[in-house]
Parts: sequence; structure tokens; C-alpha cells
Amino acid sequence: MKAINVEEGDRKGNVEKWMLDVESQMMGSLKDLAKRALESYPKMERTEWSKLWPGQIVLAVSQIYWTEEVEQAIKDHENAGLESYYNVQ
Repeated sequence: MKAINVEEGDRKGNVEKWMLDVESQMMGSLKDLAKRALESYPKMERTEWSKLWPGQIVLAVSQIYWTEEVEQAIKDHENAGLESYYNVQ
């Protein structure tokens, strides 16, 4: 993450410019966190994993894995797979 200098160039006295930079940095940070959380999810217990990441990231990554697991259960075993996955949850 790079620092944003509000006194640099056309940002000086122009709050709209540097606020766009702040927004861009926030989005980049969340994207990076999401990638790292997605990679680490299958490597540890979910309860421990969820303590390491911001709530927004935990919700997003959890939904990605939940969707993949439900789709796989349907492909593998149709309705019986959903019942089995329900018990896992």
C-alpha cells in the first residue's frame, strides 16, 4: 500500500482527487485481503480462520466456499447430497 500525499501535485487543495486515491487504496486492500483469505480458508479450522480477517472478507469468502460446496454436493449426489451437506453445516 502506498501513502497518499494530499499536498502533492493536483491533489493540493483538491479533496475530490485525494479521496478518489483513498477509495482506490481501500478497494485494493480489500481485494488483497480477499485473495489471501480465500487461499488460507481450506488450510485451517474455520473458527480460527474467521478470527484472522475482517468481517466483510469472512462473509464474502465463506459464501464463495459455501456456493462451491453446495454445487458439488448437487453434482455428486443430487438431493441426497444436499441433505448430507446440510448435516455438515
